[in-house]
Amino acid sequence: MTGKVPTRLVILSFAVSLLILVFDVSVPLGVAGGVPYVALVILGIWFPERRYVFILAFIGTALAIVGYFVSPEGGVQWVVLANRGLAVFAIWTTAFLISYLKRKESALRASENMLAEAQHIAAISCPAPINSTQLHQIVKNLTRNAFDAIDEESGEVTVGLEEVELAQDLAAVDAKIKPGRYARIKVTRKGCGMAEEVISSIFRPFFTTKEVGQETGLGLSMVQGIVLDHRGGILVSSEPGTGTVFDVYLPLSGDDD
Repeated sequence: MTGKVPTRLVILSFAVSLLILVFDVSVPLGVAGGVPYVALVILGIWFPERRYVFILAFIGTALAIVGYFVSPEGGVQWVVLANRGLAVFAIWTTAFLISYLKRKESALRASENMLAEAQHIAAISCPAPINSTQLHQIVKNLTRNAFDAIDEESGEVTVGLEEVELAQDLAAVDAKIKPGRYARIKVTRKGCGMAEEVISSIFRPFFTTKEVGQETGLGLSMVQGIVLDHRGGILVSSEPGTGTVFDVYLPLSGDDD
């Protein structure tokens, strides 16, 4: 997601840089220690893109080095160098933490926007006899699972809804989808995939590939329960490094008798 940088942020960043540098070169070497430049990086929280955080970190590092050579003499040399080294470490640690938080925030915002749009489209378009709460659970859990899976990688998630007619049985997860007319909800995740042993376990209650405490492992199990209750089925196809596709088939009215 891109955005225009507000002029006031640019002016504020310049002013903070100038004030910290003036303070740094006005006191004996080693007193300021370069750590105040971390304040410059913190301004990256309000910038629209993560790359600006690293630009501020580069500027802070450069100014910390300039301050080292320009500041008045004073202090024990090894203490001075240690302070500057710690300052650079603090600058980049802060930058990476802010960048990570902004990435999580951006992914969450995109997930919520996409989820809201997908739920709205599904609610007004899905011809299958399913109530809005259950449809909400299906779309929410599939899209959230997709976004969680690309949390640490680049990727793309798309959601589709269409009416299809099957001429023959399809072997779905724990069920066979009989011939007939269906509403198909397709959630496609590009950029990563799952191994065969993971696919065979993803609908088990409490199964998760995340660290303990990050998720309950009940989302996909809930989706499967709702779909099977409506005599539908789920197809999962995946290839590590390529992507994963979830196809949810819900029988249309009068076709599941």
